[in-house]
Amino acid sequence: MTDDRLFGRGIVERRFLKKKKEPTTEVASTSAVSSSENADSMTSSEEIPSTPKVEKKRKKHYKQKFRSEWIRIYPWLEEKKQQSFCKACSRFIAGGFKHLGRHASSQTHEKNIIKAKKTPTTVTVSLS
Repeated sequence: MTDDRLFGRGIVERRFLKKKKEPTTEVASTSAVSSSENADSMTSSEEIPSTPKVEKKRKKHYKQKFRSEWIRIYPWLEEKKQQSFCKACSRFIAGGFKHLGRHASSQTHEKNIIKAKKTPTTVTVSLS
């Protein structure tokens, strides 16, 4: 289908089609070219506006503090040094609640949870 038929059916909007760039050919200046023609070709190349560089704004980084209610959701979680610590994996988890969920669904964490359930726990009872 040609572009015209696509426009007629409303399938493609004109703004989404890329315009084809025509190849530019530069003429080398020779002694036969007058100085005014040479000046015109110089100004046309100088008239091309340069796009200014736009600096991207960086997002603010908010550090999530540990919350004690997270322990109710994730029983394997514990607070050490004001950070989240996974008891099953024996590692600190940097980040907030989203990162805890990501860690909980990781394969290594799930393997460590299964391994922890299989190992018997020893309880020491002191008789006094």
